[in-house]
Amino acid sequence: MSRSIMDVTMIAQPKKKALGYLRISDKKQIKGESKQNQKEQIQRYADTNNIEVVKWFYDEAKSGKNTDRDELQQMLTTALKAKA
Repeated sequence: MSRSIMDVTMIAQPKKKALGYLRISDKKQIKGESKQNQKEQIQRYADTNNIEVVKWFYDEAKSGKNTDRDELQQMLTTALKAKA
């Protein structure tokens, strides 16, 4: 049984690891951008690009105008620890 070049490439390369971040600024603004929709889109991208999302972070009703968001800060701390 022969394998396609893409199959061999996917096997040869280890999966990259990533952190996923979801944010809804206000329940009134959701309009199709629910937590679940965001997660599904990010996961689909990850699956297509050989990426494993190892941990998810979610901020609800938080403005994107600044970085004073608990889960965003936790994600950044997690990323920095993993890089060290």
